[in-house]
Amino acid sequence: MKNPEIVLAILGAGALIGAGIFFGLRGQPRAAEAPPPAASPAVTPRRAPPSPAQPASAPGPAVSAQEELRAEVERRRSALLKACWEPAVAKNPEPRSSEQVWNGTIGPEGTPLAFSVQELRGKSRPEVVSCLQDQLASLRLSPRPTATFVELPFKLP
Repeated sequence: MKNPEIVLAILGAGALIGAGIFFGLRGQPRAAEAPPPAASPAVTPRRAPPSPAQPASAPGPAVSAQEELRAEVERRRSALLKACWEPAVAKNPEPRSSEQVWNGTIGPEGTPLAFSVQELRGKSRPEVVSCLQDQLASLRLSPRPTATFVELPFKLP
């Protein structure tokens, strides 16, 4: 190599990476030093059934994110038709429908973290899909334990 500064930069970067790995892993216990997992008891104690005053808690949301999203899109359908579909049909009546897919991730708070409304080639109106992207940005669903990916195909009108 003709340029000694590049060689020194590569050596310095390697040294910094090595030091970072060494000191980063230093605080973690080794596999041989890790405490053994707690042994489970031979007999599992029985739990009393929930009393009628306390309903049993469900492990997750009662309604899936996709079902809840479908209900929200249906609830907004008339507003979506008015804002997105009717202006497009006024300009050009063909095609008579538009199919698209909402896909994205719903965060634990129930708001979309990232989403898009995708066109289906030959079945969508680009101006409708663009409008739907703007109109559906304010979606709010019920909170969930974790982020959930949802894909929802739907059709207008």
